[in-house]
Amino acid sequence: AEREVIGFEWESRTWLPVFQFNLIDMTLPPALGQVLAELIPVYDPWEMVSWFAQPNPWLADRVPANALKQDPSAVLQAARADRFIVSI
Repeated sequence: AEREVIGFEWESRTWLPVFQFNLIDMTLPPALGQVLAELIPVYDPWEMVSWFAQPNPWLADRVPANALKQDPSAVLQAARADRFIVSI
C-alpha cells in the first residue's frame, strides 16, 4: 500500500520484479524509494516496470534496473527528468 516496491497483477497473481531486491538478504537498494517517489505520480506499475527494464537515454542507454545498484544517483536523476517530461 505504501508503494515501497513495484508490484503488479498478472494472471491473477501479484508479481514483484526481482531487480528491486538484494538476492542475498532481500533488502531494498537505498535509492529505490526515492526513484519510486519520482515515478509513482506519473506511471502505473506496468509502466514503472517497463521504465526500469528499457534502455534510458538519460543513463547513456543503460537499463535503470541494472544501473540502480552501481549508479543510484544517475537513476534518480533520470527518473526526475522523465517525470518532468511526462507531466508536461
